[in-house]
Amino acid sequence: MSSKESSDAPDEELLYQSKRVKVTPSWLIIKNTSYAVRYMQKLTYLESKPPRIAAGIIFVLFLLLTLWQVLRIREQPDSNTLGWILLALCLVVLVISSFVAFAMSASYTVVVVLASEAAPLTINPPTKTEAKKLHEALSQAMDFYQSNPETPSVLQDTVGESA
Repeated sequence: MSSKESSDAPDEELLYQSKRVKVTPSWLIIKNTSYAVRYMQKLTYLESKPPRIAAGIIFVLFLLLTLWQVLRIREQPDSNTLGWILLALCLVVLVISSFVAFAMSASYTVVVVLASEAAPLTINPPTKTEAKKLHEALSQAMDFYQSNPETPSVLQDTVGESA
């Protein structure tokens, strides 16, 4: 069994600890659920950054279009509603592109695939350094099981069950 409900970690050294996640050489503990590290099959670190350069280019272009549209409306005060609609659309794109270019932050994800879980576990640390620390701790825990011959692995468990 790879997971169990638990509020306490076994007495082992902590490789990583945050508010919600703890990692020891044998256990990955998320909130109150513990997962055995020996059942981990794959560990992935993902970093998703917003497209700042493209958003910055769009921001500059629509800033120019907005200024041009304002000048057109000022030259023709009795203009039709199309000018106002285009100005409103320029402002909407300007606000969205400025948010993406200047305010949106990157997101960091550590994905853990367990042998006995149907869906992979996704952990979203708040910062890049926390994500790197978590990934490193999980890598160390996985290496512990690969280098320790006394510890049964997932393959030994499945071979023992089929015999």
